Amino acid sequence: MPGFGRLGRLPGPFFEGEDLRNFALWLHILGAATWFGANVAQAVIGTKLMRDNAAAPGWLRAVEKSSGPIYGTAAVVILATGIYLVLGSDGAYSFGSVFVGIGIAILIVLGAMGGLVFGRKTKQMIALFDSGKASEVPSIYRSLSSFGILDTVLLAVAVLAMVSKWGA
Repeated sequence: MPGFGRLGRLPGPFFEGEDLRNFALWLHILGAATWFGANVAQAVIGTKLMRDNAAAPGWLRAVEKSSGPIYGTAAVVILATGIYLVLGSDGAYSFGSVFVGIGIAILIVLGAMGGLVFGRKTKQMIALFDSGKASEVPSIYRSLSSFGILDTVLLAVAVLAMVSKWGA
């Protein structure tokens, strides 16, 4: 398959040169797609399940348990491949390139939002359900949904900056 190296030729590296760069770029894109997909899935599925007081606590527990591994892995993949792509660009791009700076800054903001907003609010809603105060959950969920929109918009801006190579 073009662009994926000489997988049938062993021993030796599977990917080298431009094939390795393309593989890293592919992983970089998959990391962003994973993040975006998880956001959309939570928005669509979560909105429906949060309307049902019997289903909502289980949904929130599943989100709490799986968000760290999903978003954390996506962040590591995005960061590691992004660093590789910059270092392997033969000086065409640097960490001072506008689009690279935007990507790094947004990744930091999204990571912080994950821990400071999404994680905390999810735990807060679980605690409210557990203590019989389900009536207080909808306002918190609406707030969390607004942050979810912000998270997705920032991710889209980062992707646009990368694709357009702003400032390069």
